[in-house]
Amino acid sequence: MANRFGRFESLVAAALARLDGPATSAEILAEILDSGGAALAANVYATLGRLEGKAIVTTAVETILAPDRAKRTVRFYTLTKTGREELKFAIERLQMTVSVSPRPRKAA
Repeated sequence: MANRFGRFESLVAAALARLDGPATSAEILAEILDSGGAALAANVYATLGRLEGKAIVTTAVETILAPDRAKRTVRFYTLTKTGREELKFAIERLQMTVSVSPRPRKAA
């Protein structure tokens, strides 16, 4: 399986996986911030759009009644089966990269 995730796409998909269900962009952003990704948080909206274009996430739009009684449209994002598989693959590749033991040095 080819890895279709960029670095930040992996972070957004992982945040959505940790939330385990439909989540708003605000919930995804909060999860990224809680995980120490403050420097990357500004890109979450564009990244969700890219992930939707790659069929990694799906979007459901709902109209809700806000506390001030105004109607508001909210998007809920869900990681697809393909998205979960891609995320698993990306994590496995990352683990292989960071868990490689150093090669023994040649004698001088």
